[in-house]
Amino acid sequence: MARDLGFASPEASVTSVQNGRGKLEGAVLFWCSEIARDLAKLSSDVILFSAEEFGWLVLPAELATGSSIMPHKRNPDLFELTRARAAQVDGALAEVLALGRGLPSGYHRDFQFLKAPLFRGIDRTTEMLGMITSAVPRLLVDRVRGKRALSGEILATDEVFRRMTAGTPFRTAYRAVAAELKQGAKMPDLTPAQILAARKSVGGMGDLALGAARRRIGAGRRWNGKARRKWEGALATLAGEAR
Repeated sequence: MARDLGFASPEASVTSVQNGRGKLEGAVLFWCSEIARDLAKLSSDVILFSAEEFGWLVLPAELATGSSIMPHKRNPDLFELTRARAAQVDGALAEVLALGRGLPSGYHRDFQFLKAPLFRGIDRTTEMLGMITSAVPRLLVDRVRGKRALSGEILATDEVFRRMTAGTPFRTAYRAVAAELKQGAKMPDLTPAQILAARKSVGGMGDLALGAARRRIGAGRRWNGKARRKWEGALATLAGEAR
């Protein structure tokens, strides 16, 4: 029966099974919380970098709503609501963890309240993923403002590395550049190509390693497909449809 249901083997310890109530729900919601936090950070970045003070990202009309009082204002509601949902997922996780705290061994009626936060957390995470995957491809980049920001003190580290490559010890170059900046010196301008060329470490701007990321995504999708087929087969067996 365990094999038909997709499990590797039966659980030999009844006590372990009884005391495992809430653990699976907590594990699922933990990973939902991790996903939600990443999406919340992404949303915060979009909100910040699309603000007038930065303006590196541009929200198209379909991703923004108007203000109730300021006719010119465009609100990043989709990303703000995505960020807010992350708090709801954390709340669902906290609820599940709190339900099992302090209970003695065995079954208790308290556990009937595990399912609502579980489903709520999964639903919120699914909503967040749907919103972000729909919105991110529509974001626009203001290349002019982006290039304009790549100047001045932000290039100080590049200048330190340039001097170090030319033979100056790092600490000496570091102190010299710091002293020059205090005196109002301007760092040499660099082209985007030069900035990228100086950042070739794996995962850096000059080598994003997108091929490796795509391979990992592909492997994850294949694993997910295999697990889903196993799960659906187990459900079919349980329902008596396989025979």
